[in-house]
Amino acid sequence: MTQDDSFPFAIGSTEFISVGVMPLIIKTFHVSLATAGLTVSVYAASVMIGAPVFTSLTSRIPRKALLLSIMITFIIGNLITAIAPIFPILLSGRVVAAFAHGLFMSVATVIAASVVYPMKRASAIATMFTGLTVATVTGVPLGTFIGQHASWRISFVVIAVIGLIGLISNAILVPKELPMPAKIQRGSLMRMIKAPVVLLSLIVTADGYGVSFPVYSYMTTIIANQGWSDSASVIILIAYGLAVAVGNTVGGRVANAKPLKVLMMMFAAMIPMMLLMLVGLQAQIFGLILILIMGLLAFMNVPGLQLFTMQAA
Repeated sequence: MTQDDSFPFAIGSTEFISVGVMPLIIKTFHVSLATAGLTVSVYAASVMIGAPVFTSLTSRIPRKALLLSIMITFIIGNLITAIAPIFPILLSGRVVAAFAHGLFMSVATVIAASVVYPMKRASAIATMFTGLTVATVTGVPLGTFIGQHASWRISFVVIAVIGLIGLISNAILVPKELPMPAKIQRGSLMRMIKAPVVLLSLIVTADGYGVSFPVYSYMTTIIANQGWSDSASVIILIAYGLAVAVGNTVGGRVANAKPLKVLMMMFAAMIPMMLLMLVGLQAQIFGLILILIMGLLAFMNVPGLQLFTMQAA
C-alpha cells in the first residue's frame, strides 16, 4: 500500500504529546497531576475499547473511504482538545482522537502485513510504525517546545494540521482498490477473545505496554524532579525518541520468524531495568540512563506484539 507517513506521525504525536505538555495543562485547568494523567490513560483506554469495536462495525466499508473518515475524525478530536474551555471537554477530544487512532492501527496493520511475504510481516508492521517512532523522536519534543514557548493548545492545532496534510496526501496516494477483510461472522469477536492463544496475546500486549507507560506518562515531571531544565527536557525527549526508533527497527527484524520467543526475551530484559528504576529513577544521570534504556526496550516489542496478536487471531 502506498501511504503517506504524516498521519502515523500525527497519531504518534497526539498519543504522547500529553506527556510533554502535562505541566501546562495542570496550570491551565488547575487540576492535580493524577487528574492530568487521565489525558494519557483515558486516551489509551479509548484506543483499547475503540479498536475492536469500530473495526467490527466498519468491516464492510471500503478501506480507502474508511481511512479518510478516520483521519477526519482524528482532526476533529484534536481541534476539540485544542479549544477545550474545561478539562472534561479536553478529555472528550482525546477520546474522539483515540477512537480514530485505534481503528487506524487495526486497519493499517492488517493491510501492511497482507501485502508482503509471511516472513517479512513484522518488518512491514515496523515500517508502518515508522511514523509513530519519528513522532516520538521529533513530534513530541517539538510539541513540548511549542507548548513551553507558545501554548499547549497550539501544539494540538499543529497536530491537527499535520493530520490534514495526511488526509490530503492519502486521498491522492492511497489506491482505491485495497483488500477487504474477511466478513466478520456474528459472535466471532467473542470467540476470538475466549480462545486461549488470543487471551495470551492480549495479556502479553497489556504487560508489554503496562511496564513502561506509567513511567513515560509522567516523564516530564520525572525529568523535572531529577533537576533538568525545560530546555534540557526537550533534548531528553529527542534522545528518548531516538532510542524508541532504534528499538522499533531492531524489534521488527528479530521478530519476523518467532515473535513470541523474541517477546519473552525482551520482557526478560526489561525486568531488571524496571527494578533498578525503583531505586535509581530519582538520580539525575543514572535515572536518565534508565529512561533511555527503557525507550530502547519498550518499543522493541511493538512489531512482535502486533504480529503475534494477528497470528493468534
